[in-house]
Amino acid sequence: MSQSTENIYQKRIKNVLVYIEEHLDENLELESLAKIAHFSPFHFHRIFKSIVGESLYAYQRRLRIEKAAHRLIHTEIKIIDIALDVGYESASAFTKAFRQTLGISPQEYRKEKASVVEEMLRQLNIKHKTKECSMNEPTIKMVNDIPVYFIRKMGTYHKGPKEAWEQMLSYIEKNKINKESISYFGIAHDNPDVTEEKFLRYDACIGKSKEVSCLEELSEQTIQGGRYAVFTHYGAYGKVEDAYDYIYGKWLNTTKEKLGDHFGFLKLLSIKDANIKEKDYVTEIYIPLAN
Repeated sequence: MSQSTENIYQKRIKNVLVYIEEHLDENLELESLAKIAHFSPFHFHRIFKSIVGESLYAYQRRLRIEKAAHRLIHTEIKIIDIALDVGYESASAFTKAFRQTLGISPQEYRKEKASVVEEMLRQLNIKHKTKECSMNEPTIKMVNDIPVYFIRKMGTYHKGPKEAWEQMLSYIEKNKINKESISYFGIAHDNPDVTEEKFLRYDACIGKSKEVSCLEELSEQTIQGGRYAVFTHYGAYGKVEDAYDYIYGKWLNTTKEKLGDHFGFLKLLSIKDANIKEKDYVTEIYIPLAN
């Protein structure tokens, strides 16, 4: 397969990945997904597996189970309602798929993770008192849909984001795009506690605008609008994980706000300026909220 053909195939499959991510609660047929990718059903599932690294069925099941696991930890929604919301027709079918993926039942998972969150909250309370961990209260914002171009990397979150942004910034440089005219966003789709490292997805995104349009070599998606709690993080990107620990371990356990179903994301405000030192980076963390 030539390099140009391989790039075309990868872009087509990424279009399918985005569609699946946006329609997880639906019964997605092989034929309809193959049509999106402009492949015959016969060839589609083979090409999908060769590019993504897992079968179409396994990919859909993993994303559904991860979404369900997130809700089990951070909401009090009934298990049957979670099952229906992520595309399963019964609690028994959901429990079977959940156990096959994570090795325990949804009930056991919720109980086990509740104790983990409790311990995390205790540790964060200690850090907060000693000022090792401190964040300002978030601003609650209504955000419109954000159409973006993106480059996706899969693998550990220690490497994926760096590789994705190196490729994106190189692309911007090569195509002589004005860096100042671009908004930069990062999306870490998967929970490392649920997903194998090799399947973790990170998207380096740039917003579409009059100055940034028709970048045919990049893939496209839309960051879903809605209510978000927006936290501001100061410092190196490697320290953002500490902020997430605080948000999910402490803030969510003390606020009246409830998590929304859409993805959270980062807005990188300092990446466009190569002269800013890491300690002075400013990053906005968008946490989705229920309406």
